[in-house]
Amino acid sequence: MARYLAWQLNQGADEEGITVQHVEQVKSESVVGTTYEVWDCVTTAGRWWVVTPSSNMYTQDDFKSADVVLTFHVGLTARILSRQEAPLAAEGESMFPDVWRKWADAETKMRDAIEAEDFQAVGMQLRETIIAFMKASAHESLVPEESQAPQASNPEWLQLTAGKIASGPSNARLRLYLKSLAKET
Repeated sequence: MARYLAWQLNQGADEEGITVQHVEQVKSESVVGTTYEVWDCVTTAGRWWVVTPSSNMYTQDDFKSADVVLTFHVGLTARILSRQEAPLAAEGESMFPDVWRKWADAETKMRDAIEAEDFQAVGMQLRETIIAFMKASAHESLVPEESQAPQASNPEWLQLTAGKIASGPSNARLRLYLKSLAKET
C-alpha cells in the first residue's frame, strides 16, 4: 500500500520526494459481496485515505472519516461500473475517426462480454485504441523546446499530451492525475 501511494503521489511531480510515513488499515467491510479495505496513510504531502479494491486515494481534507470515504468510493465504483454509455464528447469522432471507431467497438464488446476471454479481448482492443490515439495525436508542438520527440507509439506521447491539456500551475493536480493515469494505462 505504501508503494502504491508513494508512486501515485510522485507521478509527474516536478520534484520527487513525497514519502509515506505511516500506513494503517482502519476498516474492512463487505458490501454486496465485495470486501473493501480503507487505509489511513500519513505522508509528507498530508494525510490520505486509500480504498481498495479498484484502488483509489482520497485526501483526508476532503473526506473526514473512513465511513464517508468508503461510502463515496462504493457509490463511485457502482456508478462507473453501471454506465451504459461512454462519457466522450461527440466531437471526438470527427477529430479522431479511426480511434473513435476502435473505442466504440471495444465499448460494445465490453457490454456483451461474459467469459474471461471476452474481457481479455476488450483489453487488447483498448490497448490498440490507445496506440492509435498516440499515433493520431502525436505532434511536434507537444514536445518541449530542446527535447527530442518520442518514437511513434511511445507512451511518452500520452505524458506530453497530458502536459499540454492541463498546463499551468492551477492544473497541477489534474496534470498529475492525467500523467499517472496515462502511465498506469
